[in-house]
Amino acid sequence: MNAPKSREKVMDIVRREAERCDRLGGFLICMSLAGGTGSGAGSYYTEALRDTYEKSSIINNCIWPFSTGEVTLQNYNFLLTLNKLYEHSDALILLENDSLQKICKQFSLGGAQHNNKSKLSGSSSALNEAANIHHQRSEITFDDLNELVAHKLLSIFQPSEKSLFSQRMLISNQINQLIVDMCPNVDYKLLSLSNVPLVNKNSIEFSSYKWEGLYRHARQLLINGELIDEGVNCWTSGASTRTSKSLALALFARGLPTQAHEHDILKNSYFGAKYQQEHMCNRKFSFASDNVHLWQNCHLLNKYEKSLALLNNSQAPIFKIETLVAKAWNMYSHKSYIHQYLRYELFEENDFLNSFIFAEQLIKNYLSI
Repeated sequence: MNAPKSREKVMDIVRREAERCDRLGGFLICMSLAGGTGSGAGSYYTEALRDTYEKSSIINNCIWPFSTGEVTLQNYNFLLTLNKLYEHSDALILLENDSLQKICKQFSLGGAQHNNKSKLSGSSSALNEAANIHHQRSEITFDDLNELVAHKLLSIFQPSEKSLFSQRMLISNQINQLIVDMCPNVDYKLLSLSNVPLVNKNSIEFSSYKWEGLYRHARQLLINGELIDEGVNCWTSGASTRTSKSLALALFARGLPTQAHEHDILKNSYFGAKYQQEHMCNRKFSFASDNVHLWQNCHLLNKYEKSLALLNNSQAPIFKIETLVAKAWNMYSHKSYIHQYLRYELFEENDFLNSFIFAEQLIKNYLSI
């Protein structure tokens, strides 16, 4: 897809859809960072949307490349795309292909056994995060990965009410409020997303959870720096485990509470002052008195009786970025594949250097919190 040539047609489609909205909340752009699957076009149209809709919020849902390599130039593409998105986007939700595939594979290979256990015990043994996919086979398809990503995005973007001082408030523009809460400073836009629980579709009806168990489980995942359980560490795979601090955390609880103000009580119990003192940044980037934000909705999400999503602005993605920047610099120092970019008129070698400078500053900013 040639983004500049298709710009007029694409922006005309966006304009018509925007005009149909009673209230335009913002844009959610789903794209890859590896190259060949939307990194160039995605960053181009992010800039185009920012130029056209200056006051509208833009959130990019970015899929990280496989660590083994999908594209030869993926490290360069990642670096250049991240630099461009940081300039024009309000927030970046990062989902890693390796992690998504592990979730799907870990779960689908044992699907039949999980179902049998569930029927015998009357509850699911899959409290640990697993893909919401019912296929009982070893091959992981794009449909499997897309279904998992869709569930994750639904868990935070479906309508919900924000809990403030034990009162539930309906926010007219949820996307704007999320950006205000999660990205209080323009230098910190990297968000990670995890969910508890996620189980096989065939097991949902046999599953039963308590809110306290979900909050406790979610807290432990964050402390361990993991996004899924059973030892699968999404951000530090292949590297030593490093604890990370958070700038902001949003909890999305979907399902009926068992008592009044239950979520407020559990939030203060598991993510209260002690947790924030030990695991969150002490620097103040906003006037918010609490860096943990709670959203609630009594409606079920994909037939889950209870579900909890965690949107986190933390240092965790930076550890992965450090590795990718090192790989990109190693390629650049040997002048590997640079000619692939310099053949385009508008691209200069300084664009590489500016991207490396940006990445180093980004890493420094996050590690300093």
